[in-house]
Parts: sequence; structure tokens; C-alpha cells
Amino acid sequence: MARDSWLYGTKTQRRAVKKAAIEAKGQLEASSDEIFAYLSESPTERAAKTRITHWGAAKSDEGNVSVVNVSKSADSEPPPSRQLRDPFTTFYVQGIALEPPLPPERLLNLTEESPFHAACLGAKSTDACGRGWSFAPREGKEADEDLIQSEIPEQLRTAMEDLTPELSFTELLTQAAWEMEAIGWGVWEVVRTDNDGAPGKHGKVAAIYPIPSHTIRASLDPRKWVQIRAGRVRYFKKFGAECTINNETGEVFEWTRGASKDRKQADGMDEAYVASELIIFKTYTPRSLWYGLPRWVSAIATMAELGAIREFNVSWFASGGQVDYHMHFKAAGVEMAKQMLEQVKQQVQEFAGRGHTNILTAGDESTEVTVQKLGELLREGHFRFRRGDLVKEILIVHTVPPYRIGWAETGSIGGNAAPEMLKAYKVGAVEPVQRVIEDRLRTTLFDPKIGIKTDEFRLKLAELDIVSLQEELSETTAGVSGGWMTPNQGREKMGMDPDDDKPAMNEYYFRGQKVGDKPPAPPAFPGGPPPPGADPIEIRPPCWRF
Repeated sequence: MARDSWLYGTKTQRRAVKKAAIEAKGQLEASSDEIFAYLSESPTERAAKTRITHWGAAKSDEGNVSVVNVSKSADSEPPPSRQLRDPFTTFYVQGIALEPPLPPERLLNLTEESPFHAACLGAKSTDACGRGWSFAPREGKEADEDLIQSEIPEQLRTAMEDLTPELSFTELLTQAAWEMEAIGWGVWEVVRTDNDGAPGKHGKVAAIYPIPSHTIRASLDPRKWVQIRAGRVRYFKKFGAECTINNETGEVFEWTRGASKDRKQADGMDEAYVASELIIFKTYTPRSLWYGLPRWVSAIATMAELGAIREFNVSWFASGGQVDYHMHFKAAGVEMAKQMLEQVKQQVQEFAGRGHTNILTAGDESTEVTVQKLGELLREGHFRFRRGDLVKEILIVHTVPPYRIGWAETGSIGGNAAPEMLKAYKVGAVEPVQRVIEDRLRTTLFDPKIGIKTDEFRLKLAELDIVSLQEELSETTAGVSGGWMTPNQGREKMGMDPDDDKPAMNEYYFRGQKVGDKPPAPPAFPGGPPPPGADPIEIRPPCWRF
């Protein structure tokens, strides 16, 4: 609240912002006009705005230079769109909610329509949050052996799993990362209990649920958010805000000492109507104080072009696409020619969609059919070279190497560029997402004043190390097999949980029978010391437990 005091500091300022929001229909901070048009308008609507005519046919007044004329569409208005509009439209007009810079529903649609875009989002969210998490000592305490050996991290881990009834905590983290990358912001709902029904006291965090971020909008009050889903409206409170909000009406009751009436009303409110709290994960954008924008928005036009190529190819295969031959029927009478024409038309309709067909005609001796080939045109895979360039643009914007989504790519001199690309991917794509989520949870859910106390520990997401993963696996296998690394040390090196049953370093065998976990003295061997040349002692690391 204090951070944006210039916007919310006084009643006069709040009234001015509300007036501006109503006049702008909630769109206080719009995005790029071109990108917004790609998301909010259909291809037909975009095509109706301008029409290109006279492709090089017209001449300029100065000379014989060919030009391209761009003219406005016809004066007649196109028919209105029948698609469903943003359910928050009325709230924008009334100033109840604020419109995001880009329509989140359309951003969500792109995740279902573009396979490369979807693969990049899945890779980043999985690599950032889906590879495990733990509670590690805070900065400056990393070398404290007492903290490292403490049972607190395991207790915290168990407590977090108990707070997530619908998804595991790993799934929640992955959901937040995916929506933050796909739409620009991710949302968690936090439900509290045991606040004794008294305002001015933060209750105990009892459950955490995911909320689809495209159903949530900010309001003019930075502490209040609103959701519309299935026609129902529900209000939420920003995590840690010192007020109580009615989740049905959106009415705010202050906790300040001077607002005794508000405190009394909040104290008497039915618990079922107390708004739960939201934690917002978002990427920074100068376009908005309330929402984030995904970092790949500059590739929206690229995805639109890819979609246009796909639609063209699909329509080409469905319709035949292009004229390959010109057929002319000659006959003594027009009726005979028309009969032959109908024969061919009927066969073309019957053979639609087949790869190879034969068309047969019949007529008297005065008939003749002339067939002229119109050119050697590409039959399938239109724009296949352009498509490859567009896919690379999407990968560049996402900072995802092609290897990560299963697309092999050779280096500039025919070598493998995967190590360098994967390093850039880790630093430029995965770690920033991890940092945003860790820091946001540190200042909200794990803030000891308003959330869960973690003492000297902090949430730590598992680091991604794709580059040396194979090398570490080979090194660990060799270490455990050679006996200079315990199985649990190997499991720790590979990012796995330790085995509760801690085996010894090695097991000693003589003639196929185990004789102990330590080198036995000669008298302890079965039947006495082995004679010269007998079977040697066999040392086996208990790698079967790994």
C-alpha cells in the first residue's frame, strides 16, 4: 500500500483513478496495439481493416515505378462477432476490476494451439519447479552442521504436503511457474483458520489451493481481487492485508484502531463469507502495476504466422488447394460437352481427399478433351522453410534450446551445440523463474509475521544440471561400485532422497558366502585360514540398495 501511495494515498487520488478506469473501460495500461489485435481480433476482422490491391500493376505519377496500393475496406460494416467476450467487461466499465494489458484467455488459447510454445512452457516449468524442493539453511548458515543435521527441514516438508489437499506442493509450484510463464501471473489461494474470529489477527495457514489465473482480476483497491467463474463472482484478499473482506459483496472492513465499527462488523461476520487470501506470482512489466506479462509476447505475431501456415495447409489438403490442370471439352453440340463436364465434376467430388485418382470420360466421335498442365507447383508442405525460421524465433524468445523439446540441432561446424545452449537455458530461463517463486514465497507464505515460520531455513528449488547429468551419473556409479562413495552419498549427488536403511561401506565374501561388513581376521574364516592359492576374499559394495 505504501509503495504505491502516489496512486492510492488519498481519497482524492483513489477517486481520480476510479474515474480514469471508468472512462478507459478498465484498460488503464494497454499493451502494444498490434499484439493486442493479434489476440483480440479474428483473422477476418484483421483482414477487413485494410486491403492490398494492384500488386505492382499501378504506376506512380513520377515515373514507371511499380507500387502497391493499400486501401481501406468497404464502407459497409462487417457483421458482428458471435464469440464470447471477456466476462469482466461490465466490471471494467463500472471500475470494479482493471483489465490486463493483454487478454489472458487468448494467451491461454495459444498454449493449446502452438505445439512448440506449449513444449517450451512445459520444459521451463518442469525444470524450474518439477525436479524437487527442500528447506535449506538461510544465507550465511549454509555451513552450520547442526542445522544441516536438524529434523526441522523434514518436518517443514511434511507440513507443506499436509497443506495441499488437491495437489502436491511440487505440483503447486509447477502450476505457479507454468501460469506465470504462460499468462504473466500465477495465483494461489491460502485459507486460514484459528484466528479466534477476531479481526486484526492473522489466522493459521490451513490449506493452499491453485486458482486459474485467467479467472482473476485486480481491483482499484490493491488489497482486493475478484474472480468470475461459471457466472459466479467471488472476492479475495491480498495475502497479509490487514483487513477483512466479504467474499460475496467485496466490502472491505479495516483493522485500524480508528475503524471500530469495521472491526465490530468483521468480528461478527460468518466465517463462510470471509474472503481467503491470494499469493500472486508475476513477471515484471512496465505496462502494469497489477499484472505481469509473459516474456514471450514478442513472439505472438510469430505464432499467428505459424497458425496461418497451418490453416493454409489444412485447407489446401481439404480442398485441393490449387488448380493443376485445365480441361476443355469439345463436341458437335453444347449439350454433349456439358454432359462430359458433368461426368468429370461428379468424379472429382467422389474422389475428394484421395491421393491418386483417374478421371474417365465418354462421348461420340465428334467429342474431344484437351488437358493442359498449369505448372509444376509444390503439392504439400507449403512454407516449410519459413516454418523452420518461425519455430526458431519461438525457441529464442523462450530461451529454450531445441534439444530440450526433442529437436536435434547441429552446431555451426557440424558439432553438437547442446552444452552451450543448455547452460544459457539454465541461466536465462530456469533460474529466473526459480528466483521469482522463492523470493515471493519468502516475503509472503514464509514470512514469520503473517505466514509460516521456517526459522533458519528457506525454500530451495532443486537446481537444473542437464549438462553434467550424464557425467555425474557415470561418476556416481563408479564411486559406489568402487567403494569410495556410499550409496547414500551417491543418492545425494544425484538429487535423490537418502535411503533410510544405511548399509555399510562394503560387504566381504569368501567362496560366495558373506563373512562380515569389515575385513575379518584370518581365524574367523570358515575352516581356518585359506591355504596358498585358494580363493581370495571378494569385496562387494552393497550397490543393490542404491
